[in-house]
Amino acid sequence: MKSYLKKPEPVIPDTNLGPPKTRRRTNQSLSITADSPRCRKQRGFTLIELMIVLAIIGILFLFAVPAYLGYTVKAHLTNVPLKLASFGANIELRKGDGDTIEEICSPTVPVQWNDSVLKSMTVYHTTGDPANCVVEFSIDSQFVCGNAQMCRAIFEYVSPTNWKIASASEVKCDVEPPGGVFGSLPGKYWFKQYC
Repeated sequence: MKSYLKKPEPVIPDTNLGPPKTRRRTNQSLSITADSPRCRKQRGFTLIELMIVLAIIGILFLFAVPAYLGYTVKAHLTNVPLKLASFGANIELRKGDGDTIEEICSPTVPVQWNDSVLKSMTVYHTTGDPANCVVEFSIDSQFVCGNAQMCRAIFEYVSPTNWKIASASEVKCDVEPPGGVFGSLPGKYWFKQYC
């Protein structure tokens, strides 16, 4: 009597060569989105992009650098005459600084004043003091230094164009020592007055 039971099929080991097993791939396993870590790691600039950027920067420098250098040269050329003029004025002042009467001590010193306050002015050199000039001026009742109507001011050694007296009322009396007053004129020039 035949047995109707099937014999078990022999088990083929994995090491046995055979046709490759096929796997089903779904659409989900094949899709890679832009936000996936794999895609983010591969981002970067190509060599052509870098060369284009460098070419643009080079063209900008080609026009910008010469223009900037031209502006700096013009600025220096503008400052040179001003510095030389100031230097020349200082040399002239140093050259004239001696025991002789200077031009700034002549009666034609350009000093501005208010005619209603200052009536007259006389300028002469201080004996033995080449760095100072003495200015005597008479005043009216708006400015009284002590009880006298005549005051003497000794100015610092400055160029005539820097002497500024807007009005005698701007000169303040400060009796410090007795018989003398100290103050400053507009333009930060110090002087002494003796009444």
